[in-house]
Amino acid sequence: MTYDVATLTRRRLRKTLLIGLTLLLVVVVVVVFVAVAAGGGSDTENGEASAPVVTGEPGGGETTVPQEALNSLTWSDSTGAEVPISTDSGPRFQRDGLATGFAQNPLGAVLAAVHISGNTGASRGPAIFMPTINAQMTGAQLQEFLVATQRDYEQRRLEQNVSSGGPLAARYAVLLGFRIEHYEQEYAAIRLLSREPGPVAEAIQFDFRVEVRWLDGGWKALVPVDQTWNSALTPASNEGYTKFPGRR
Repeated sequence: MTYDVATLTRRRLRKTLLIGLTLLLVVVVVVVFVAVAAGGGSDTENGEASAPVVTGEPGGGETTVPQEALNSLTWSDSTGAEVPISTDSGPRFQRDGLATGFAQNPLGAVLAAVHISGNTGASRGPAIFMPTINAQMTGAQLQEFLVATQRDYEQRRLEQNVSSGGPLAARYAVLLGFRIEHYEQEYAAIRLLSREPGPVAEAIQFDFRVEVRWLDGGWKALVPVDQTWNSALTPASNEGYTKFPGRR
């Protein structure tokens, strides 16, 4: 049997397309399998569980802190910054500027977010930010965050002519309130409402997001995006936040 050129060309084209489609299907199946296998586990590259995906409108009021618990808060000076303390929810231990021992409840998560994020700032000095970052933070980029904080500290220390190891001069933001964006027993996302220091009139208010995870018997803060808390700063009003008693 013979074929004319057009028929032979069409058959060859159909055969080529069939082979191509078969190969494409195989590639798609392999890619999907690899993606599912890679995403099926809950571990990050450093072996820690990743934060759960939070959907829905944040600040929906699903998780609240009893008013009596808020009324029992006292305020303490932490190297120039006023921070809240709860007899029941922590921190239970404060020594040399470090704060540990937060309860595994919503208020404990809020207080952990406040103290840990504050103590990781370069202004606190390496005697505070180094052990806080090493012991109370977690994430694949933990060392990068530590290096960035050390670099920031050294630069500002030289500008201020501060002796090596000493705390830096700083004007700390005034903590006003919080919003629990998401909470479960081993993970919480907290937004902390603050305003710039100085006179209250026309002061800029902002919030920043802190994620904490319950690991090794305590809350640890996840390393922020871009290894700096500044990347999480957002202008904010009072709406949707729980105000700490006596704060304005």
